[in-house]
Amino acid sequence: MLQIFWGPNQHAICRALLSSVCQAAREGVTGQIVVVPEQFSHEAERMLCEMGGDQICLSAEVLSFTRLADRVSSLYGGASRKTIDQGGRLIAMAKALEAVASRLKLYGVGRKKPAFLLQLLEVVEELKGACIGPGQLRKGASVLEGQLSLKLEELALIQESFETACQTMGQDPNDRMAQLHRQ
Repeated sequence: MLQIFWGPNQHAICRALLSSVCQAAREGVTGQIVVVPEQFSHEAERMLCEMGGDQICLSAEVLSFTRLADRVSSLYGGASRKTIDQGGRLIAMAKALEAVASRLKLYGVGRKKPAFLLQLLEVVEELKGACIGPGQLRKGASVLEGQLSLKLEELALIQESFETACQTMGQDPNDRMAQLHRQ
């Protein structure tokens, strides 16, 4: 059963949620999963153990969104996919820019500078985190004019090229949430 807790007081919500989980565990319910934001996972695990005692880990666990994505991936065959590290992502971005260099007017200038490549990786990561793909960037570019339109069009091109480069090298670890959505 899915239960969603929300409200203005995070601490009270967390206490109510974990109290509910502990009560269900005392009633014999197992396999409970508490999904929390990344930055709160350690604190939520600590609070759950504090409230539920030593045996709570037999009935419930706390997962962040990326840990949930990893769990689903491991259950449905995605764990065997090779994941590239930060160095691999940097190489993939360099390959991506080289592949589309002739079509870039603004972003082609710094394509050989590691610091610039790292900034582009951050931008692509932000876009992925917000579920913004090349299609949405192009749609935005079509309703804008001038430099901003050109920037969005080039970012769409770079993002597509980066995804293609990652397909040949391994999965970008930042694609875990998108992979979870597809599964």
